Amino acid sequence: MSDINEVKLIGKLGADAEVRKTTDAGRFVVLSLATNMQYKNAKGEIGKNTQWHKVSLNNWLGDKASAYKKGDKLFISGELCSEQWEDEKGQMRYSVVVKANACELIAKPPQDRSALSSSEDDTEEEDSVLETAVREACKIALQNRGHAKQNTTVK
Repeated sequence: MSDINEVKLIGKLGADAEVRKTTDAGRFVVLSLATNMQYKNAKGEIGKNTQWHKVSLNNWLGDKASAYKKGDKLFISGELCSEQWEDEKGQMRYSVVVKANACELIAKPPQDRSALSSSEDDTEEEDSVLETAVREACKIALQNRGHAKQNTTVK
């Protein structure tokens, strides 16, 4: 049995997509994706835990992702990759990146921020769009699974 290195995330962009490099094959793009988990503490109060994920996208997927803006809700499928580099002070630095093999836009933020409800609950319509986007992204990820992978280090 082979090992599994697979990540699936649904979250919102904390900043516009950052194009790091453009080549004939497409763009190399980095995204900063926030995922939120709500929970109840021992006192019954609702809290929120936010995790930030660095996501890299190459070539045609990078081209697609380069148009994404802060607040866009995305589905990302990919794998975890470790990277290391030496900073300007000579110190070794390490991080973990999600190398995406599928990315789907689920929703754009409303133009009028006052249109957001106080609970920001997803509507049934948004859930349906989400389910469709996840299904499509999973199909794409499975199709890409057999393709040759390019090793690109993000700094």
